Amino acid sequence: MLRIATNMRFAPAEVIAILYSYRWTAEIFFRFYKQLMGGAHLISHSQNGIKIQVFCAMIAYLLIHLRVGGKPSKRTFGYYFTGLANKEELLAHLEKVRKQAAASMLRG
Repeated sequence: MLRIATNMRFAPAEVIAILYSYRWTAEIFFRFYKQLMGGAHLISHSQNGIKIQVFCAMIAYLLIHLRVGGKPSKRTFGYYFTGLANKEELLAHLEKVRKQAAASMLRG
């Protein structure tokens, strides 16, 4: 049995359950955003600035995913976006990840 506390006294239980599932989906997205895409710190605190930062991180993630043919690691994002690696080092890392993803596809 699952109990959920709410101040929506007159809402049916089904509506509360659906809202809770939407909330959980949003929580999972922000966990993914903060942990993998390096979005723990906001560059801007305005609504438009936050939107731009989130969209840019998502676009970067998708482009890297397309480039390497698999899920980018936290290391991939961390080194380049925090300034610890230059462009050539990032491209070398992406090529290494791409080869590892291709090898794992052949094995399994």
